[in-house]
Amino acid sequence: MQVRELRVLEEKWDYLIILDACRYDYFEKYYKFFLPGELEKRRTPASNTPRWRDANFPDYYEDVVYISASPMMSTEGEVYGYNAKDHFRHIHEVWKELWDNNLGTVAPIPLVNKALEIIGDYSGKKFIIHLLQPHAPYIFSGVRGYSSGDLSGKRKMLESENYRESKFLRRFFEKNKFKLRKLIRGHNQPDWVLRKILGLAPSGAMEAMWRKGGTQTLRNEYEKNLIAALASVRIFAEKAEGETLVIADHGELLGENGMYGHPEDSGSEILMNVPCLKINSKELKNEGDSSQAEEDDQQTVADKLGQLGYM
Repeated sequence: MQVRELRVLEEKWDYLIILDACRYDYFEKYYKFFLPGELEKRRTPASNTPRWRDANFPDYYEDVVYISASPMMSTEGEVYGYNAKDHFRHIHEVWKELWDNNLGTVAPIPLVNKALEIIGDYSGKKFIIHLLQPHAPYIFSGVRGYSSGDLSGKRKMLESENYRESKFLRRFFEKNKFKLRKLIRGHNQPDWVLRKILGLAPSGAMEAMWRKGGTQTLRNEYEKNLIAALASVRIFAEKAEGETLVIADHGELLGENGMYGHPEDSGSEILMNVPCLKINSKELKNEGDSSQAEEDDQQTVADKLGQLGYM
């Protein structure tokens, strides 16, 4: 069965919620614990956020309010060739205000609460709410992300100084990494392996998580991030009036055949097939009206969260 391409502006929605780097298979596994609705598998136009953004929003949008936890949407200059103010009249870079230095990211619940506040200031607009989760860093793992969300400035991994890396080995790596990469087989991130061997600090949160716990731990923490995102979407959808569509910009490779992340121009089905969920707002309201159903749902969710170490 052919998977239809997802062009977000051709879909019907009042609120478009983007889960960054959300895989279809993981979403399918957990969404029913939080959100009623009709799920489709759709094909995204790109395997990373900049290319996805460029493909979906090439023009100027007067009637769309973009609320973003992602620094990929910035009005202070071009980010990978794209300045958001050239495309959206109304953009809220909430990552500037809500960046949590204890986590190295923007947590999902503060984001949706801020989005609900912003929505109240507008009338007759459509809204895009861009969450960073389930993308790394993994907010329950203890592995922190970046010191800042600003992609134009100098930023570093929080706690990177704890690695006490050798200056000699750092210079050796930087000088010889192109040759050294050829020695690493079966891994699309050879620099992760090389930095680990040489005792150098990881360059990103996903690498740090992989080094700390391996592939299975990385997958478990990704699941927890997704569950946190879905719980936040539930909070938003219960309060927002209108049609809500939940999608992903792209998927995420979590060690399949030694592949990690979301490489540009990848044709991987894991990256290109994404969830598209139209929330059934009527069913959502009915659930809220039924105290017994709510109690049952909370118990089911609590059981699942407990299994994952979330509670």
